[in-house]
Amino acid sequence: MKAKEAIQEAKAAKGRIGRAIAVILGARVTAGVACLLLIAFGMALVQNPQRLPPLGNVASLVAVGLPPLEFGKEKEIFSEAVGAAKRQGGVEKAQSFFANPMVAMITNWVGLAAAIFVLGWGVRAQSLQWRRGIRPF
Repeated sequence: MKAKEAIQEAKAAKGRIGRAIAVILGARVTAGVACLLLIAFGMALVQNPQRLPPLGNVASLVAVGLPPLEFGKEKEIFSEAVGAAKRQGGVEKAQSFFANPMVAMITNWVGLAAAIFVLGWGVRAQSLQWRRGIRPF
């Protein structure tokens, strides 16, 4: 009996996460942020590949335009994991890791590729919404 309940809960969580990702990718704000990251990582690679681009206030800009999301239990689990990482010195370890110029250059390339990927899938999601008759404006 408990195994069946656990399977049903896992399927429900998978559906919530999938819908949340689809909503995020289909938002026009996501396309705008992907363009911003594409420009930031591209310019960082052109000007100084050994440094990461300064992206300090992007999260607050993103929070203004994204639709509200419901993650349920997963949000609580994530916040507990972030708190545990902070208590165990994860911030200092991450700063020392990214201080290496080679790691910063690889991170710039990965960020550029991720921005291109998110932008492409966001445009695809928007075109699918358009075909279904969902007009964003």
